[in-house]
Amino acid sequence: MGKFIEVIRITEAKYVDELNFPVTDQEIRNFEEAVLGKFPVNEIPSGYKKFLQTVNGLDFNGLVNLWFGSRITGRRK
Repeated sequence: MGKFIEVIRITEAKYVDELNFPVTDQEIRNFEEAVLGKFPVNEIPSGYKKFLQTVNGLDFNGLVNLWFGSRITGRRK
């Protein structure tokens, strides 16, 4: 995943754009507290957490992966 994200990061930079900052461990915990128990899941998949800790969401060339909103993270990007 890291190499894929780096290729996207380089491509975005060519168009004066950048990827979202990764989420922190505390933001992951806040997300888990906000989500677990409200949906029929017992845990957030580790691969998704790893993705969010690399880049907080992705919207690239038609590929969209969801990210935390500012309501959970407290920041806009």
